[in-house]
Amino acid sequence: MSKHVSFSPTAIFSLITLSLIGGATTAWLFDSESGRSRRAKTRDKVVHLSCLVRRFGGRRFRDLSNRTRGLAAFLRLNLFPQADESVEDTKLIQRVRSQIGRSVKHPRGLVISAREGSVTLAGRVEPEEAERILNEVLRVRGVLNVKDELELTERNKEQQPEIAVPSPS
Repeated sequence: MSKHVSFSPTAIFSLITLSLIGGATTAWLFDSESGRSRRAKTRDKVVHLSCLVRRFGGRRFRDLSNRTRGLAAFLRLNLFPQADESVEDTKLIQRVRSQIGRSVKHPRGLVISAREGSVTLAGRVEPEEAERILNEVLRVRGVLNVKDELELTERNKEQQPEIAVPSPS
């Protein structure tokens, strides 16, 4: 069974741009006439910059380093998506809970189960949350499909408790 991997136009453009930059840099650094001195100067500048960063940067350097690693991971996932990625069911459930926990009022009321990339959602949610939950789950890496067993609930204005606001004395 052969799987076809397709790239988005943005990913193709990014890959071509990075290839051109990499090729130009390689040609500039490995030029037969001046390449050796350029490499030495570049190495000296990098060493000097790293010393300055260690001396003055500290926290900012760590922040920049972490952001760079995050950007690299983001680009790797978007440029080379792993369509056949299989994830353990427990790990997939944790990923789903993490993703939807920010967009649901009562995430503990949801029952989430997974089996070989297929996620089942059950529980009571408000109608405006249901579609948002399904969209969030479909964006989770490793989810192949979602089975919707959510029960929609309506809140009545009469059922909501009144909040007593003290009057100024």
